[in-house]
Amino acid sequence: MKKTIIILFTFINSLFVYSQSEIRTYDKSEMDIYKWITTISKGDLFIPENQNNKEFPIGEFYRLIITTSEIYNEIYIEKGSESENGGGTEIVWKRLINEDDLYSNFHLTGEFSDIKFVKWNSWNSFILRIQGENYLFNEIDKAEIKVEKLKE
Repeated sequence: MKKTIIILFTFINSLFVYSQSEIRTYDKSEMDIYKWITTISKGDLFIPENQNNKEFPIGEFYRLIITTSEIYNEIYIEKGSESENGGGTEIVWKRLINEDDLYSNFHLTGEFSDIKFVKWNSWNSFILRIQGENYLFNEIDKAEIKVEKLKE
């Protein structure tokens, strides 16, 4: 019975996740990318535990930014901080996702274009559609993020 449950769990898990890889990001905090933005989406504000008891807690948020130059896309993650009531917003850093890592880990081909934002899963996780497939981007608060190709 235990063996059957393990096999069943493995099978169900394989239906949803194809593969997972760590993808590098590069700091581009000083780069002005805003004139090329075609998509921007802000995730939920996350209040760290050390801020919970403060009168005006400061939280962090992340924004997904997709830029387009001619037909080519680039994917950026931006970290910001702001108070719980939305005041004092400040951008902390901006990172470019390494598209070469995406190509080599997920066997992408052709042009890096027509990338679509699907949805936020949590304050540090979102789904993008790249070349007709959905990819889950996790732990975007780190320099190396986890990306999974999702099965449909």
